[in-house]
Parts: sequence; C-alpha cells; structure tokens
Amino acid sequence: MNEIDSILLCPNPGKDRDLTVTARLCALLHEHNIQIILPDDLCRGYTLPAHVLRMTWPDAIAHAQCMVTLGGDGTLLHGAKRAAQANLPVIGINLGTLGFMTELEAGELPQLIDVLRGQWQPDPRMMLEVTLHRDGKQLYQDFALNDAVLSGGPVARLIELQITSDNHPLMTLAGDGLIVASPTGSTAYSLSAGGPMIEPSAACLLLTPICPHRLDARSVLLSADRQLTMTVGRNAGAWLTVDGNEAVPLDPGSSVTIKRWTRHLTLMRVKQNAFLDRISRKLS
Repeated sequence: MNEIDSILLCPNPGKDRDLTVTARLCALLHEHNIQIILPDDLCRGYTLPAHVLRMTWPDAIAHAQCMVTLGGDGTLLHGAKRAAQANLPVIGINLGTLGFMTELEAGELPQLIDVLRGQWQPDPRMMLEVTLHRDGKQLYQDFALNDAVLSGGPVARLIELQITSDNHPLMTLAGDGLIVASPTGSTAYSLSAGGPMIEPSAACLLLTPICPHRLDARSVLLSADRQLTMTVGRNAGAWLTVDGNEAVPLDPGSSVTIKRWTRHLTLMRVKQNAFLDRISRKLS
C-alpha cells in the first residue's frame, strides 16, 4: 500500500484522560514527519503541541489520508460514517476493554509507523443505510457499521413489528425489539441477544429478535441484496437506535427501511487471521 503522511486523529477524552496517550502518539508521529489533524470538537479545552493542526470535520476529512481512532470500538463507530463517505481507511488503537474492531493496543503505538509506511491490508466492511418514514415522508436517515435496533425504549414493554423483505411478508414479531446487524455488528448486541457470529467478509443482513414473545422466533440471515422494512404496530410506539447513537422515537405506524449502503468502510489490518484471533482472545 502507499505511504501515508497525513492522518486524522480521533481521540476519546473519556478513555484517554487529559489526552495523555494522544500527546504521546502525536510526539511519535511528529518524529516521523507525519502531519496530524484533530477535529475541533474532539480537542476543545485541551492544550496540544503547535505542530498538531485543529480543523473542522469537513476540512480535516479533506486534508487527511486516513483516520486513526484512539479509544475503543465506540470511538471507531463514531468516525465510521464520516470515513466511509470520504473513502478514508481507518485504524483503531484500543484504550477500552474489548476492542473487537480496533487493530492495535495502547502498548503497540510504534507499530502505527509501519502501518503508515504502507504495511497494511484493506479490510472492507459492509455498512447499513437506515431510513425512517411516516405517512410517506422521510423523517430520518443514518448509516451503521454495526447495527440498527428497534426497541421499546428505557421502560421494558412489548412492541409489535411487521417485517417485510422486498415487500414480501417475513415475520410478525412481538417482544422487546429487533436488532438488524451487519456482519461486523454480529459480534456486538446481536451476539448478546443470542445471534450467531458472522465472519466480517461475508455479505448479509442479520435479524435477531430481542426477548421475543414466541418460541419459534430466532435469528434470520438474509442476502445483503434484500431491503427490509419494519413497521411499528398501532398499539404502541418504539425507539430506533443506529450504532448506539441517540435514540429516535417511532410513532405507531412508522416504518424503518434497512438495506446495504452503497459505500463501505475500509479498516486497515496488519495482523493475520484477525477475526478468528479476536474470537479466541476476547470472546472466550
């Protein structure tokens, strides 16, 4: 791969207290003449070396050749949509607990220099396009690397969903909700709800019911070419959460359409058999 000499660094102040690791990484990158750009909203209130450029997100995206996230899986998810829209490859450095999508650990910072010198392989990840409609009008749209979740909200209550695939009836679900996950998201919330693990290189849509109120409701695996529509029953509302972001209320009769996004996220990989290794080390 080509060498990279300008990076968009996305730290998580909640994981990196006082941006201590961020400062250490900036010093390392500066030694190797790599330009560092930080988005304004992620470093506001912190003092950083003069060689670190602060920019708005649009300017930072335009000037960088890749994105480096410093935190955990949530930090990487936060930047995934912007990176995919700009075709920026992403590498994550884990400062959290699980770090299933991140590639390097905090003690492996020097390895990032080798990565930026071209020693990495692309790992394309399918993403989801999520759209909310009500009375024929589009009210909301977002994009997910992991999943979209329809649930009853903070108070546990039964919700009803009519689910179709390419306008053909698929199932009627009553329960706490439904997770629609990408292969990447199969090892997140869906796994905890009893869904299967899917190798990230696969192309498919995974539906996993959350505490369904029937014995035969199980996970369903569909082709990535399908378009799913979930319509909320008339007796109660629900909530939509995309990649763990702020929940969006769903009125009775609202419908959520989910399909494969035309764009994808490219993760930068340096370790062989990374997915199988992560299952063994982090999920066992």
